[in-house]
Amino acid sequence: MALGEKSPLQSWDDPKKPLGKTYRIPCSWEMYGVMDVRAESLEEAVREAFEGNTPLPMDNSAYVEASFDVDVEVAEEYNPEHCL
Repeated sequence: MALGEKSPLQSWDDPKKPLGKTYRIPCSWEMYGVMDVRAESLEEAVREAFEGNTPLPMDNSAYVEASFDVDVEVAEEYNPEHCL
C-alpha cells in the first residue's frame, strides 16, 4: 500500500477523529450439548450422532469454559498489511 493511502480496513466515519481499523480475527470455541437421537439401540444412536444425521443441539448446549482461541497465523492471512 502506498504511503498516505487509506487502508481498506479503516472503519471510521469521521476521518478527523479516527476510531481505529477493523480487522478480521478468526477464532474458535467449543460447545457441549445433548442430542436427542431416535434409534433402536444405544449403539445405533451413537453411530447416528457420529454420522452427522442428527442436527446439533442449539437449545440444549453451552460454551466449554476456557475453550476460546484465536488463530494468529490465519489472522495474518486475513490482514496481510499488518502482520504480527
